[in-house]
Amino acid sequence: MGKWGYGPFDNDGAADFAGDLDATPLSRRIQAIRAALASVAGDSSPHIDGGRAELAIAAAALTVREVEGGGEFQSATWGPNGEIPQIPKELIPLALEAISRLLTTSNDLRDDWSVEEEGAEWLVMLRRLKAVLDRESTTGVPLSAPGAESQKQGPQRARPVAHEDESIQEGLW
Repeated sequence: MGKWGYGPFDNDGAADFAGDLDATPLSRRIQAIRAALASVAGDSSPHIDGGRAELAIAAAALTVREVEGGGEFQSATWGPNGEIPQIPKELIPLALEAISRLLTTSNDLRDDWSVEEEGAEWLVMLRRLKAVLDRESTTGVPLSAPGAESQKQGPQRARPVAHEDESIQEGLW
């Protein structure tokens, strides 16, 4: 696996996925994102290979690109350059399931990152992505609805996850 950072698109698999999305007809891009998510979320095996994990993380990042906090997971350099249609709200639970599985199920990508210098940062990024997905899965506001940001009030706002990062230093791998 070639990687140059811990962001969702900072690896060969995700960068290739972004390029493949750009080459995919606009009408089929959501289907490609759904397939990448389902390859992890719908897999009940005890181990997930790294290639599918990379694609699922990139696809999950795309599902939150238009929501509060989702910009952090995008890449102007390595992410898709072409238009991505509005993400259907029903993809959020699928993305949440994929990321949750990657955080709790044995997988090559997590194994690789567990021995890397930036491994803790990668895990923090994945947890923040899960937190954004979790928040979006509990709101009833469409992802691209005008004024969606102002409608997210009260307990459904993003939950703080900053202190969650400290558990990584204690050998959570």
